[in-house]
Amino acid sequence: MYIKKPLKESNHHDFFDHVKEKISNADKVIIGAGAGLSAAAGLDYNDPDFFKTKYQSFYKKGIHSVADAIARYWYLTEDNATTYWGFWSHHINEIYHLPGQLDTYKALYNLVKEKEYFIITTNVDDQFLRGQFDKTKIFSMQGSYGKLQCSKACHNEVYDNKELIKNMLLGFDEESLEIRLEDIPRCPVCGELLCPNLRIDHSFVEADSLKNRDAYVNFFNQVNEKILLLELGVGYNTPAIIKYPFDDMTKAYDHISMVRVNLQLLKSSYDQENDILMVDDDLNELINRLTM
Repeated sequence: MYIKKPLKESNHHDFFDHVKEKISNADKVIIGAGAGLSAAAGLDYNDPDFFKTKYQSFYKKGIHSVADAIARYWYLTEDNATTYWGFWSHHINEIYHLPGQLDTYKALYNLVKEKEYFIITTNVDDQFLRGQFDKTKIFSMQGSYGKLQCSKACHNEVYDNKELIKNMLLGFDEESLEIRLEDIPRCPVCGELLCPNLRIDHSFVEADSLKNRDAYVNFFNQVNEKILLLELGVGYNTPAIIKYPFDDMTKAYDHISMVRVNLQLLKSSYDQENDILMVDDDLNELINRLTM
């Protein structure tokens, strides 16, 4: 049984030092990553400046953030397919196909590369799958912007979308914000619409996303090792996937502790009883400081 040591709550520098100490002392690190991590890395869905720069045609039509655009173009139907894909082809290209691995993710890899690590993420931009992270140690259960599936889930195969996205963008009309009718992607099996492979509803094709699930579960098996849960930018859109399980595991087991980093926290604090260190810091700045 591991003894939990109290942290003297003082200035913000002490919290930074304690995060560094916890990572150093852990035998294993499990990264739980949410949208806040990619936002800190530069893919901020709520940033009007980011949207104005990357989505100019849509900004001119009165849409001012990626979050607003996604809400407007969330559901795909036969009636709205040309306008739906007008946005989504642009969005997938900007978020998925154009960027390489962002610097924040590269720094995060350098932070944990000497540790036994595993990653669970709700992000669908596949930033963890780029660069040097071990692809067998990434559990990304919400899908991928790089894949399409049958909207009716008539079969379990998913399809790389790079060429389809490229063709849609070639025929994109910047005035109507639509793609050409003939470029609407369709299922090669049943002829229904193809849609992004995202966990939107019961039709989600999840087999590809769950391939590392058992490996993630097995990572906890050696209970005599110190495990640090490093929760980065996880909000409350889908708290049952990372946030609530991380809370439960930390409270239930003495060998598990947690560092929770999120700008939405009211302040940095330490839950001594459950060994949870909560830091209201910018993730990009924190990760880069930790790798110095």
